[in-house]
Amino acid sequence: MTENPESRPAGFQQPGAQQPGAQQPGVAGSKFGTEAYDPHAAYGGPMQRPKSFDRVRQLTIVSFLTYMLSSGLSMVVLNDEQLYREQLEAQGQEATQEALDFMTMSALVGGILMLVVGLVIYLVVLLGLKNAKNWARILGTVFCALGIISMAFSLTGIGALLSAGALGIIVLVTSLLFILVNVMWLISAFSKDTNAYIADRAKR
Repeated sequence: MTENPESRPAGFQQPGAQQPGAQQPGVAGSKFGTEAYDPHAAYGGPMQRPKSFDRVRQLTIVSFLTYMLSSGLSMVVLNDEQLYREQLEAQGQEATQEALDFMTMSALVGGILMLVVGLVIYLVVLLGLKNAKNWARILGTVFCALGIISMAFSLTGIGALLSAGALGIIVLVTSLLFILVNVMWLISAFSKDTNAYIADRAKR
């Protein structure tokens, strides 16, 4: 016998039928059954690493290499007794062998110390950036700023570098390259995408 639909009571619903606008079980998202679009993450996942953050890590390595090269070459240039003899004589002081040995040894010890300290700091920053830690960016910023100031100050002795010949010119070029790389590092480290990525990782 065929049931007449008009004879059904008001509000009657056939078993298994779906209410208009009802969401199917297991389908997450909006009332239309679709997920809201997220340009940074899919279904609540972590934000994809932006190119600017990759650039920060790459520039950190380049900065490390130029720092080591510039510092090493500077130690070679400064390990010149004739350079210190000229400096002492220009100041009206006697260029004794003891004074020359002291200045040469001081420059060597200071250069080695700076190389070791720089190596440790760069490694710590790189390890922190690997996990997108904000403290690594802050530490890198401090060291970056100090490096720029230090290299810029060393350029005040450009005359001594140029008088050292080809080696001094190489030191000058690497020092300028170091400053340029670190300025680029600061720009990339605090770009909009990098800020958003580090903030997103901090929530995880």
